[in-house]
Amino acid sequence: MTNEDFLIQGPVGQLEVMITRPKGIEKSVTGIICHPHPLHGGTMNNKVVTTLAKALDELGLKTVRFNFRGVGKSQGRYDNGVGEVEDLKAVLRWVEHHWSQDDIWLAGFSFGAYISAKVAYDQTVAQLISVAPPVFYEGFASLTQMASPWLIVQGDQDEVVPFEQVKAFVNQISSPVEFVVMSGASHFFHGRLIELRELLVRNLA
Repeated sequence: MTNEDFLIQGPVGQLEVMITRPKGIEKSVTGIICHPHPLHGGTMNNKVVTTLAKALDELGLKTVRFNFRGVGKSQGRYDNGVGEVEDLKAVLRWVEHHWSQDDIWLAGFSFGAYISAKVAYDQTVAQLISVAPPVFYEGFASLTQMASPWLIVQGDQDEVVPFEQVKAFVNQISSPVEFVVMSGASHFFHGRLIELRELLVRNLA
């Protein structure tokens, strides 16, 4: 796969973006991936984010990772999830402008799973992928009727997002959802990233 790293215009300045294109046949699908919490070291180079990118690459998708405002080369400052939603919408508009015929998949890990779910709730996409979604965030409870197909992946030994809370949230979802549990996996999937990639490929193929 090949990578391109550059800047696009965001709501409060430039956003750092990385596009990865698959080696083989490229489908007319673009996956946009959101990183974990900016105030806790989250960037587009987070290992779970790059694992998501590798999985989508294996499926023939081009992927777009980006840094939220205030992270890396992206301008601005952290905005409690409000501005970060606008950042994702800006990236989504950029993708739709450049690849207008593509289906869009949104994916995110932890904080990024919250942001991508918020946007997918307002704008239906071809696929939503949430890894370790922080369902205890204010506003997550209102996302139980998602028009987009939804895959949720959760480790049952997550030390940040309690497994039972995610399970309870999934049980409240009234729209189609696939809930996959990785037994023994922690929040950051330490030592389990290859297994996570294989799981994603298997469930999204």
